[in-house]
Amino acid sequence: MSGSVTRPRARRPKGPKRAEPAFPVLEAKLSVPPPREGIISRDRLLRRLRASDGPPIVAVMAPPGYGKTTLLAQWAETDGRPVAWLTVDTRDNDPSVLLTYLALGLERIGAIDRTIFAALPSPPSRLMSTVVPRLVAAIQLSDPKPLVILDDAHLITEQSSLDVLTELASTIPPGVQLAIGGRSDIALPLPVLRASGRSIEIGIDDLALDDQETIALLHAAGMRAPEATVTDIVSRTEGWPAAAYLAALSFGPGTDPDRATAFSGADRFVSDYVWSQILERVPPKDLRFMTRTSVLDRMCGPLCDAVTGSRGSTDALQRLERASLLLVPLDRRREWYRYHPLLRDVLRTELERREPDRVSDLQRRAAGWYEREGIPDTAIEYLIAADDAERAAELMTIVSQPAYRVGRIVTVLRWFAWLEEHGNLEDHAPLAVLGAWVYASIGDAARAERLAAVAEGSSFDGPLPDGSPSIGAWIAVLRALRCIDGITTMRADAARALAETPSTSFFHPTALLFKGVALRLAGEPEDETCYLDAAEAGEATEAYPLASISLGLLAASMASRGDWTRAGSTLARARALIEDGGLEDYWTSALVYALGARLALHRADRETAQADLTRAQRLRPVLNHAIPWAAVLARIEMIRAHIALADPAGARTLLRETDDILDRSADLGALEEQVEEARRLVQAMPSGPAGASALTAAELRLLPYLHTYMSFRDIAHRLFVSPNTVKTQAVSLYRKLGVSSRSEAMERAEELGLIDR
Repeated sequence: MSGSVTRPRARRPKGPKRAEPAFPVLEAKLSVPPPREGIISRDRLLRRLRASDGPPIVAVMAPPGYGKTTLLAQWAETDGRPVAWLTVDTRDNDPSVLLTYLALGLERIGAIDRTIFAALPSPPSRLMSTVVPRLVAAIQLSDPKPLVILDDAHLITEQSSLDVLTELASTIPPGVQLAIGGRSDIALPLPVLRASGRSIEIGIDDLALDDQETIALLHAAGMRAPEATVTDIVSRTEGWPAAAYLAALSFGPGTDPDRATAFSGADRFVSDYVWSQILERVPPKDLRFMTRTSVLDRMCGPLCDAVTGSRGSTDALQRLERASLLLVPLDRRREWYRYHPLLRDVLRTELERREPDRVSDLQRRAAGWYEREGIPDTAIEYLIAADDAERAAELMTIVSQPAYRVGRIVTVLRWFAWLEEHGNLEDHAPLAVLGAWVYASIGDAARAERLAAVAEGSSFDGPLPDGSPSIGAWIAVLRALRCIDGITTMRADAARALAETPSTSFFHPTALLFKGVALRLAGEPEDETCYLDAAEAGEATEAYPLASISLGLLAASMASRGDWTRAGSTLARARALIEDGGLEDYWTSALVYALGARLALHRADRETAQADLTRAQRLRPVLNHAIPWAAVLARIEMIRAHIALADPAGARTLLRETDDILDRSADLGALEEQVEEARRLVQAMPSGPAGASALTAAELRLLPYLHTYMSFRDIAHRLFVSPNTVKTQAVSLYRKLGVSSRSEAMERAEELGLIDR
């Protein structure tokens, strides 16, 4: 059936999609912590910070208890500039998440516009080379220039998030300051920034209280003691703010002065002091509440109710804050709190001692609350903490695909890696299928094959979230995607998936798509209704990658029979989905761009053709034998465009890559015949110089990293190759771009559209 499919357009996405947590959590992360009673103003340091408008990076680094957050909050409140504040947590160990929160904070103060969010669903390398420069450019244009503060930055440990933060720190523009607060072991290249004059550091010696500040803090915290006792505390606490504050809290009516001063800033047994001097005075009910809620990294009343199985947690939190028990408010409405790290460590130790069997249950209760509140990704983190592989896998099965679609690639891959280490994936075959799908989508063929084998070897017979009767239907869809046994098997797999998945399943329209692809590969007349039905289902369920490639295949079918007019309107619809959904870096967009280049050439518009061909070229690193039919089909269209542009070097490079994919793949039928036809045309062309169009997929994969601060050794580590390999690829890349240095290569790549400006 062809040439007769005409339907009204399905709805388009209203704007870029992004993962965003419930408002209270968002508010707590992006709000400057309100001041606490008993805390003095750090005027000496604030004067230094206000005078530090030269270096763009201010690093406030010290162990817990030195008042880093207090200092940064006081600076934010008194500076006078717009302030974008972000309290980092472990979930920011995904560069897309970290940049999303940072962009939200900057958007709040009018420093950027919302167009930046469209680029956030991107792989880490593009986030560094594209999103960070866009953020920096937007900040540079803002007036007045903002102060950007990232607190608890030591919680960022994942390399790709550290890379993004380092790139931001390395390129922050003049007039803007980025303040980074955290413990001393944060993995940022501060010495390099310091040597280049781009940073100042405030450490333990700077944060230590002098004698007058210590006395002021003791008095502000309500301590009334003989002068000799105060003098002794000043001497013993050695300028450690937490030590002085704890001493003040522990000193009450009738307190033995020797007991109050038996604390030193150098004391290795701070937990003993916190327990013996402060917590032993807490009523048993409140102490039980505190130990049980110490499993939480942030708290609100309803969450604490769910975790403790009691009521009245909101009143308890407010009462504990009024008692100055190191409970830190995170917003001005006093809804969200966290324990001071020193206190939380003590409470967790006490919980492990008193109720070791209860810890996992408390974490599971926290997970349940977040799941009910519609924040499943945080629920998964608590289930991981509880070592509950079974329940974590169930939630990951539901959440991983949506999370991948909004760009949380690093998070999803971390979940899969954790489950492989801590759970038996054979017992969670649905997640193995989804994992294989994600790995194939990012071009990691080896891991995709490994997880696919796990799924196929599983005896899983549990329920599936889409209502499919067995895991076999999901495996059939995955096999069709990977086309691992050739056209006939792909066709049978698509038919099985169509028969066994409910019409409401997210895999059902995907199976429709693969039915159409199998017909194309077999050289039979295509059923264009398969593509259109899949596209409309994708749009209706916001599965925009599926919708865009379905429309691309529909347009390819129309173009193959010479109907360029309808192919053009179909491609325009696909492009709208790509642009509105932020899908420029998804493998599903390659065919749309390649066909766009051919359509432009059909219209004699070489400039547009070259731009679209470049967009398609940028996706070649993720298009390989992991999804062979898509990789070959897109390259065939690119080769045809290069032929039309009289560019034999670009066409020959693509032919070599296509041959490599075919060598690693099963029978691809008609596509192989089309490759041979293209080969004959290319062989008939005269040789030409190898320019930018002849960049290999490996060189294109390297290109975004050259736009960053990283050395060749750093890049090699990220790409899992040797530094010599990176150097060889870089030299080849320079030659093809006609440049002699890294900076010149970046300028030329920007001119050509190979990386974004």
